[in-house]
Amino acid sequence: MEDEARQIRLAQGGDKAALQRLVAGYYPYVTKYLLRLTSDAELTQDLTQDTFLKLVRYIDRFDPQGTANFGTWVMTIAKHCYFDHLRRCRNQAVPLDELGYEPAAGGNMERETEERLAFGEALRALGNLPPEQAAAIRMRHLEQCSLEEIAAATGTQAKTVKSRLHHGLLKIRKSMS
Repeated sequence: MEDEARQIRLAQGGDKAALQRLVAGYYPYVTKYLLRLTSDAELTQDLTQDTFLKLVRYIDRFDPQGTANFGTWVMTIAKHCYFDHLRRCRNQAVPLDELGYEPAAGGNMERETEERLAFGEALRALGNLPPEQAAAIRMRHLEQCSLEEIAAATGTQAKTVKSRLHHGLLKIRKSMS
């Protein structure tokens, strides 16, 4: 802990080696966290890079004597990078196959088409939700994560995740009706 505080002070003073040690120390944690949120290795690498670019740019703003510890600060930057990505990609079309849509086995073509259209409509509605709600729904229903897993990944409580799921699904249902 003392060594980390020293590394932070050195990095804030312009010591590139200290900054590199901080980045190297937190890189695996940020990567695992973002991979859990995105389930996409390439996107995870991009978001991890964005996270550390912001860390380098704004390290002077971190207060080592403040209430938040450095790890929490870094993970908050990563979470905000992910939410920024969701906001930027709201209206981009994504192939349904990439999002986990699988038609029912042995189904007829008409029903499959209707299911595919409904799934696509639900995804468009998901893209219009606030990023926190969209991430919770994506993790719960597309990635099959538990409430506790989502809470840990987003840095919130399980009841907050439950609320985001509830309100997000209500908005999706309303937009689809």
